[in-house]
Amino acid sequence: MRSTTLLAHLWRVSILAVALLALPQLASAQLPLETKSLKIQATTGTNTVTLTASTVTTPYALNYPATGSPGGGAFLFATNGTGDLGWTNAPTADQTTLFWNGTSVVWVDPNSANNPNWSLKGNALADDLGKLGTTTAFNVSIVTNNVTRIALDKGGDVTISGAAAGNTTIGSFAGNDVTIGNATGDVGITGTTAITGATSVTGATNINTTGTAATSIGAAGGTTTITGTTNINNAAIATTNIGFAGGTLTTAGALGHTGTSSFTGAVTLAGASSPLVANTGAGTAGDVLVSDGAANTPQWQNLNNAIGIRKAGHTTVTSATSITVTAVTGLTISDAIIVTIEGSVGVTASVFSRNTTTGEFVVRFSGEYTGELNFMVIKQL
Repeated sequence: MRSTTLLAHLWRVSILAVALLALPQLASAQLPLETKSLKIQATTGTNTVTLTASTVTTPYALNYPATGSPGGGAFLFATNGTGDLGWTNAPTADQTTLFWNGTSVVWVDPNSANNPNWSLKGNALADDLGKLGTTTAFNVSIVTNNVTRIALDKGGDVTISGAAAGNTTIGSFAGNDVTIGNATGDVGITGTTAITGATSVTGATNINTTGTAATSIGAAGGTTTITGTTNINNAAIATTNIGFAGGTLTTAGALGHTGTSSFTGAVTLAGASSPLVANTGAGTAGDVLVSDGAANTPQWQNLNNAIGIRKAGHTTVTSATSITVTAVTGLTISDAIIVTIEGSVGVTASVFSRNTTTGEFVVRFSGEYTGELNFMVIKQL
């Protein structure tokens, strides 16, 4: 080989060595380094990691953040559309979730008040954040054992255990208040319904108005309070049982009933302040209830008047041949008047005349009479 050729090769090698030595200085001067792929060799051994850019239609740059990693579990994310990258915060609890808060990607504890997603461990949300459901017209179902237990219809209807077997308990703990419906809504209960414990029903309530099942109100050991206008089985197509065998049914205030009532067992009016009221009145002392005919309310009447006696009494007669008996209320021409005397032997008495306007009748004796006159006025029934 000629000496000139050897010198040329040595010159090229020298230039390449100078260029390689100058690379750090060129990098610090932000000169680009372009390569198809970049291989990074392991600190030990011969294994490498290769970084390769896929086929891109438009070149782009990724700019790493100026600060270092904040801790284990942090992610790089794009902070804008120009390729700037940023670090997320480090997660502070197990099972934390990532979400975009409008300006950055952050890790959020699922049990904290800032978590927008529902956690199976529960959420500490403020009132205005405690929402579970949809913002569009879709149904929501709560399912256990692959069976829908609670169905929330997109129109607002709520069905509990409507399509599958299962008991539905509302307010099972002592002291809980349960409100069903509101002042303007209707509450419909279909099927066999058992209400146990102290239950207050206020307002207009219809129970089993169109169903065919028996309606039972009251259970052993329970207290049932019904306040307001309440219609129970008003379609008259099923049996309605109020109270429980062996228990006591107590009503406070006025109890109104329309229709035929049948009572089996003793009906007791307890105490001196429990009058039997018929036809808006309780009668007076000595009155009895007398039928007023079919479809009419019985009437309170004086005992004598009820059995057809208008008046009965006696008067003392002294040396008289006749006497006028007065104040026979309602005296009519068809009334029977019976008179007897106790006194003078051989004297008889008979009714001589009657005045239906004044209620008087005259008794005449067959001779002068001294003694007692007994009389009874019986009306025609």
